[in-house]
Amino acid sequence: MRLSEAIRLGAMMSPQAFRTLFTRDRACAWGAAMLAVGATRERTAGSARSRWPWAFTVSVNCPSCRRSRLVCEVIAHLNDDHRWAREKIGAWGAGIEPTDARPLGDVSKPAWRDDDDRVGRPSRVPLLRADQVIK
Repeated sequence: MRLSEAIRLGAMMSPQAFRTLFTRDRACAWGAAMLAVGATRERTAGSARSRWPWAFTVSVNCPSCRRSRLVCEVIAHLNDDHRWAREKIGAWGAGIEPTDARPLGDVSKPAWRDDDDRVGRPSRVPLLRADQVIK
């Protein structure tokens, strides 16, 4: 799941919190993303970094005050300082998110692998390799 999708989905799961990931029944933008992917409260920071590493390495300007920070910091800044709704933060994130930002766990597994561990696709007619002879 993309980070922008997780923020918007998590926003539907609880009211918004400020200056904390979670309270008893609330979550900030990052907390909402973690709720959406089923991360436990105890493992949120490591889970976020492993799921969306680009957000911890890419700098952007805050769309509200133009201050340059890492994406992960801008998300918290928009939530806590500018009090943006999490849906709006998610929509902003979708506009800057890399197109290839899907975590590895979200990638579908191939249907099968051949004897040489290459990804294959089922076909109607088996293809011959160059070293095979038709008898």
